[in-house]
Amino acid sequence: MLPGFSPVEGQNYLSENDTNAFDLGFDATFGGLNLEGEFVYEFGDAGELDGQDADRSAFGGFLGATYTFDFPMKPYLKVRYTYYSGDDDLNDDDFNDFDPMFSGFLGWQTWVMGEIVGEAQLPNTNKRDILVETGFLPKEGIKLSLAYLHHELDQPYYYGAAFVGRIPVTDRDWGHELNLLADFDLHKNVFLHCGVGWATPEKAAEEIFGNDDSLFGQVWVWFKF
Repeated sequence: MLPGFSPVEGQNYLSENDTNAFDLGFDATFGGLNLEGEFVYEFGDAGELDGQDADRSAFGGFLGATYTFDFPMKPYLKVRYTYYSGDDDLNDDDFNDFDPMFSGFLGWQTWVMGEIVGEAQLPNTNKRDILVETGFLPKEGIKLSLAYLHHELDQPYYYGAAFVGRIPVTDRDWGHELNLLADFDLHKNVFLHCGVGWATPEKAAEEIFGNDDSLFGQVWVWFKF
C-alpha cells in the first residue's frame, strides 16, 4: 500500500463485471509513412462502488504516425497520442474511467507507455500520454530507440489499485519521462532487451509519490517455444 494512504481515504470498488467494448481501428502505410489508430467505447455493468451498483461509459484510444526514412539502418520518427478517459464525478454511480482489461504486450510504448510511469505508476485509465520516439536498426536483428513521454491525468485523481481507491489530487500534470531501449534478436527463439530510463514528476505525481526523480534499468531474456 502507498505510504500515507489507506482504503478509506479513496473510493474503492470491487472488480468489474459485464463491461462490454466496441472497438474500431485502422493501420495504413503510404511509402515510408505508417498511420494507425484505435477507438474503444466501453459500456455496461461496472460492479459496485462503496456498495452501490455502478454503470460504465468510458472511452479510450490512440492516434500514431511513424515515418521511416529511406536511409541505411532505417532511422524512424514516431509520434503518438494516447487517451484513456477518467471519471469527472467521483460521487455518482456512473464510471467514466476506462477499464484497461487485458491489454497484453505488443512491444514497447504500445500499451505500456513509459517503463517507469506506465509500468509502475499509472495504469491505462484516466490518463493522456504524448510520445515522441526515434530509433534505428544498426544491423539486422538489433533495434535502438529513444523515447520522450509527457504524462497527464485526464481527471484530477490518482487510481493506484482497488485497495487504494481513487484519490483526488489538485493538478493533472503527472510528469516527463525518457526511455533508452535496445532490443536484440539473438536467435529465432531468443530475444534480449536492455533498457534504462528517467522520469521526473510534476505536481500531480508529487502529491502521491513525492518530488524525487525516478531511474530504472532492466534486462529481459525472452524464450519462445
